[in-house]
Formats: sequence, structure tokens, C-alpha cells
Amino acid sequence: MLNNQPFRVVGVMGPDFNWPNQVELWIPIALPLGSYQNEDNRYNEYLFAIARLRPGVTLQQANAYLNLKAEQHMASEGTGAKAYGRASGWGMFAVPLTEMTSGSLRKPLTMLLIAVGVVLLIACANIAGLQIARASARQRELAIRVALGATSGKLIRQALLESIVLTVCGVALGFAVAALSAPLLVRGLPSILGSQIQASFGGPVLFFVTLVAVLCSLLCGVVPAWHRTRPGWSDALQEGGRSGIGSVVHQRARSSLVVAQIALSLLLLAASGLMLSSLRALEQIYTGFQPRGVLSARFSLPTAVYGPVPVANPSPDKDVAAKQEQAASDESDLKVAAFYSAVLDRLHSIPGVNGAALADSVPFDNNGGSASFRIKGVNTPPNDPGPHGNIRQVSAEYFSALGIPVLMGRAFTPEDRKGSELVAIVDTTLAKQYWPGKNPVGEHLGFDSKGPWYTIVGLVSHAHVASLESDPNEGIYYLSAAQNPSLSTVIALRTSRSEDSLAGDLAAAVRDVNPRIAVYDVKTMQLRVGESLIGRRFVVLLLTTFAGLALLLAALGLYGVISYSVRLRTRELGVRMALGAQRGRVLRLVLMQGARLAAIGIVCGVVAALALGRIFSSLLFQVGMLSAIPWLAAICILIAVVLLATFLPARRAASIEPMQALRTE
Repeated sequence: MLNNQPFRVVGVMGPDFNWPNQVELWIPIALPLGSYQNEDNRYNEYLFAIARLRPGVTLQQANAYLNLKAEQHMASEGTGAKAYGRASGWGMFAVPLTEMTSGSLRKPLTMLLIAVGVVLLIACANIAGLQIARASARQRELAIRVALGATSGKLIRQALLESIVLTVCGVALGFAVAALSAPLLVRGLPSILGSQIQASFGGPVLFFVTLVAVLCSLLCGVVPAWHRTRPGWSDALQEGGRSGIGSVVHQRARSSLVVAQIALSLLLLAASGLMLSSLRALEQIYTGFQPRGVLSARFSLPTAVYGPVPVANPSPDKDVAAKQEQAASDESDLKVAAFYSAVLDRLHSIPGVNGAALADSVPFDNNGGSASFRIKGVNTPPNDPGPHGNIRQVSAEYFSALGIPVLMGRAFTPEDRKGSELVAIVDTTLAKQYWPGKNPVGEHLGFDSKGPWYTIVGLVSHAHVASLESDPNEGIYYLSAAQNPSLSTVIALRTSRSEDSLAGDLAAAVRDVNPRIAVYDVKTMQLRVGESLIGRRFVVLLLTTFAGLALLLAALGLYGVISYSVRLRTRELGVRMALGAQRGRVLRLVLMQGARLAAIGIVCGVVAALALGRIFSSLLFQVGMLSAIPWLAAICILIAVVLLATFLPARRAASIEPMQALRTE
């Protein structure tokens, strides 16, 4: 039973299909033919179409076809008063479904992919550094092999083979860990993000991982292989194993890799800081209403009970038939208004409720519509689409319940009901657009040249309706719900109680008036506003995680470089200390080596940020790419980690016993 009418189930969809907008039931639109021919509905944009392109048809061809059909349609209207389509600039166009549903996520997801790539590069640089260190340890062995006739090609193949073996083992382990952890990650996502994500590791994912593995293997093996073929390897035989001169080149190569790791880590740290600052700026935006302490829920009235009753014997006279239909519509409106009045009375009787209102839509509920209107005394020029704005039908207490300030005039009252003077309220954005520099209170707007005029009785603050980040800057005009009732309605309750404890009482109040009416989509207004930021919060969380991982890898790389440097300089440090150098001086000497690498990496990171700033800045909100606080925080964190990674080998260097160091071969 839907809307008090019996429906026969003819199909069952899979559990993963709930499009559009998380629906669970689908029924045919079944528009009567008259709906397409009615002039009032011709440009009523309350539906959108889905089409699957035929094989070989491009999006450009589809749009060319739609443009042709739009031109043909507007040509059939002729000219004059009926040529609304051409005068308003009406047209049709198509966009890919993925662009419509996920276009806003493309840039953040691309950024996360880049962050993953940066972490992967740092890991590859670490492994390449380890391979160079390993090659340095085998310097004499490789020099002997070269002396015995080993070619450069064989040495390169050996280095690449070692890298491939490491890569295959690492990929196998990583793939197993990912297969186990990815479903847990998806389950941990907010439902609005994770409901459509399938953690599958077959086909394209397996191919992508294999491709990345091959590239990583080459990246990790090329640098060590190149060093093995550089001139000077044979010098290891003459050095007798005592001089570290042959390893200086390799140490510089590892230092260069560490500098690159520090620079990339700084980029990720700064990016996560900038995104976090941008999120904080978004959270502090004034929404135009007070979401705290407001609970909202939706219900829909069945058309079979509350909709207009079809005229049994319509008059053959068109004017008389139109009056009969209008009378049926007015009777339906009165029935709906009486139901709303009874529900509001019950809601006001709930303990802890300070305000109750009904509306066809509340901010951030992904509903609501927009429509063109006319201004009394203002003629629309040719080829001008005319005034346009978001439209809402709200009850008398809507503005007080949501905390929207009334700046001029008055709010709706219980006297603004069916049969009384038609009234409207506009917000500040709409007033600036169409009544600039004037007080809109007392002006009139309407929707049809033949229809009645609505008197503007109030001016309210502009409220964000869907997004804190990209408010379309389109004004809103409000109509009285008692004068223009809607069958689908949202309840908004302002309460001093916990919103969650009020949900049961809210549903009971509606059931008391009609037990067949179900309440759904019960959410606090704070939750609705918060859901609009879930995507950005998730990006910040992942980006911060990647930045932390990159910083850890860079710290390990730096630790390895400094430790290896200390081992190479053991005899030198021992001589320094034997000649009177204090342990504190040795400690500072090693710490300065790490600080020098960090300074070079920070400079390189800032230069790279300047080069990439234009790409990344489009993801920021009210935060500049070179905002001081995120960068200073990132640099301070990086320096602290660098000092920690350097301090351990520095302390070990300061604890060297001079006599023991001098005996070291």
C-alpha cells in the first residue's frame, strides 16, 4: 500500500541499487498525455531524464541533438507572449551521470591519489637508499667481480633482479593486508560516503597494482644499478677497505634522496594543514540560521486521501471545467491545511518544544525547488529570463524555529491562511538582486500574468540551502504553507531537550492525527549541516594520515643516512675526540648534518609548493596557498621529527671511545 493505494510488486532490485537519493521503492511516473501539452507544465523543471547513449554516440552528438530539438520546440511556439522559451533562454543539455553525481569529488580524490603517489615515491626513495647502502657494503666484492670481467650489464641486471624480488614480496604482502583492511576501512566510513563503495580487488585493481609494482621495481633498482656502473668502483681494491672515499658519492646520493623525501613530506604536511584550516573556515561560516537544538523529520500525505478529488462529471465548457478543478484543488488545500494545524497543535504540546514549524523543505535536506516569478510594475525586457529564485512554503513559526532573523516587516502569522490576502517574504539576497537600494516590503510578486499578486510582508536573512562552500548566491522567497500547502512536508522542532530523545514524541504526534502517516528522514539540523562537510572531513583525515606516514618514512630515511654517515666517520670522530673535541661538539656536528639536509628539503618543498600552488588553491576555502600558520606548523613538526631522527645517531657518535675508534678497520 502506497499513498493508500494498492500496488503490485513486479520486480526486486539488488541491495546496492538505491538511486536516486537513497530510495527504496520505485513506481512509474505515468504522466497523462495532457501533462505534456499543458502550457503551465511545459517549462516546469521538476524532472530530469536519464539516457544511455547508443554505441558510438558521443556526448557532443547527444548535445547537438538536444539543441536541435529545443530549437524545433521553440520555433513551434511562434513569437509574441507565448514565446517564453526563446525569451527566457531555455534550452536542453546532457552531462555524464558520473559528472552529475560525483563531479564535486573529482578534485579531492585526485589530490588523495597524488598524496598516495607521494608516499609511494618516499617509500621508493627509502628502498633505493637502502640498496645504495647495501651496494656500498659490497663495494669490494663488486670491484673484484668487475676486475674478473663482470660487465656493467650484468651488474645492472643483478641490481634490478634484487629490486624485483623485493617488490614481488612487498606487493604480495601489501595486497594481502589491503584485502583484509579495505573492507574494515569502508565499514568505518560515514554511510553517505561508504554506501556505494565496493572493496573489490579483481580486474582493474589487480592490473593497477601490478603496473605500480613494475614501476616501483624500476624506480627502486635504477639508482643502485646506475651507481654500480659508475667509474670508481675498482678503486675499492686500492683503498684497502680503510678509506671511506669511495662511499662518499653513495652517501651524497642517499642524502639527495632524503632531501627529496623531506621536501615531499613538507608538501603533504602543509597540504593537510591548509585543508584543515579550510575546513575550520567552513565550519565557522554563518549558515543564516541556528541549527543547534533543532530536530527535523519528513512525512508525505497520500494523494488518494489529501489530493484533489477528480471531478465526476466535468462540464464541457472549458471555463466551467476550470472552475470545477479549482474548487476541487481549494477543497484539497483546506483539508491539508487542517491536517497541518492539528499536527502543529500536537507538536506544541510536547514537553521541551519551544517552537514547531512545517515547510516543504529545510536547509541541507537536498530538497526544495526554484521558480521564475514576476514583479508588479516591472516589464521583463526581450530575451531576459526574468526574476528567478529558490521557493519555499513554510508555516508561521518557521523563521523563529530555525532562528532566521526577520530584518524588516513581519513573519507569517496564523491569519495568513487560505482565503486571506496572499503574502510572501523574501531574503536579503533576493532583495539585493531585484529591489536594489529599496525596501521590498510592500512590493508585489506573482507567477502568471493572469494570476494573483503576492504582497511582500517581510525581509529575512539569507540562509544557505545546500552547501557552505559553494552557495549559489540565489535568493529565496517564502510563501505561506497555509495558503500553498504541499503534500510532502518537513517538521522543524526547536527544543531545549536532547534532539534524539524527541524523535519518538515527534512521530507519535503525527500518528495521533493520522495513524497511517509515517515519519522518516529524522535528523538534527546540526547533522544535516555536518553531512555537507563529510567529504571534506574525510579528505582531511586521509591526507593527514598520508602526511604522517610520509613523515615517518622520511624520518627513517634520515635516520639511516645519519647512522651510515656516523659509521663511515667513526675513525674521524675518534681522532677529533682524541685531539680534545668535547662530546657536545661532536653531538652538534652530527645534528647540524641532519639540520642541513632538513633545511635544503624545506626550501625545495616551498619552491615546489609555489609551482603547484595554482592547482591546489582551487581546493581551499578562504585560505591562501601560502597561509603562514599551516606552513609554520608543518615546518616546526618537520624540524622536530628531523631532530629526533638525527639525535639517536648523534648521541651514538658522541659516545664513541677514541681508542676503540682508532683501532676500527
